[in-house]
Formats: sequence, structure tokens, C-alpha cells
Amino acid sequence: MRIIESGKHKGKTLAECPTEYLEWASKHEKNFAKRNQWISRDAKIILERRAQTSAQAEAVTKFEAEREARLAVKAAEQLVRANQGTANYSLTSKGFSILR
Repeated sequence: MRIIESGKHKGKTLAECPTEYLEWASKHEKNFAKRNQWISRDAKIILERRAQTSAQAEAVTKFEAEREARLAVKAAEQLVRANQGTANYSLTSKGFSILR
């Protein structure tokens, strides 16, 4: 990746720049000299990639939360079944019955 040669973010790559700068740069291509108009084009690409990454991260987080909820329900069902199975064993502690 190329390094920005002038301006507030001089010496940085576009990937290192904050989103606010990338949004501004993507909308103001005419503000750059001809030799630096690549900044505007590349900023658009980086913003698209960040949006895709964000959407993927949200999907993964949602999937993991749903999976955790399903596992919690299964664990609760197993505990209920274990407690129901030990109703006939009044001399056995519930904790021991679950471990069986």
C-alpha cells in the first residue's frame, strides 16, 4: 500500500487513517492533486472492505449468541431430566444424581 505524502496524515497508509478521513477523501477527489487522486479511489475501496468486515463480524456475533442460547437450553433440559429421574431416590442427593 502506498504512503500518503502530504496533509494531516502524512507518512501513514490509508488503512491506518481514521474512517472519518477516508469518508472525506472518498467524496473529495477534486481536492487532491492529479498525482494524489489515488487516495480518493483507494479510500472508497477501504471503506467498502471495512463495511464488509463489520457485517461479517456482526453475523458471527449473532451466530455465536444463538449457539450459546441453544446450548444453555440443552443444559437446562438435561438438568430437569436428571432431577426427574432422581425423584424415586429420596436417599440420594440431587447433586450426586446429576453426576450419574
